[in-house]
Amino acid sequence: MNIEIASEIVDLIMDVSDEAYDFIANLESSGCVDEDTLVPKPQWREWMEVFTQGLKVSEQRLLVNQDPEDIARKAAEQGESASDAMAQLLSQTA
Repeated sequence: MNIEIASEIVDLIMDVSDEAYDFIANLESSGCVDEDTLVPKPQWREWMEVFTQGLKVSEQRLLVNQDPEDIARKAAEQGESASDAMAQLLSQTA
């Protein structure tokens, strides 16, 4: 079980790093960035909020478009999901 949780955490970390890379690459392509540009703090905080919930940042727009009742029903049908276990683990270590 610990290996599965660790694997999920690594997946989430890689997801955040991919999203940050894409964010900076989009800024570079629009000419709005120099080599010292960082992800703005509000954007980073939003991503960290998603991360601590055990969700993927890259899927946050997909989750917004889903009906909250459908999400709750699916979670109840599946019992505790890996993301729930991850959120619990992250809250314990924080």
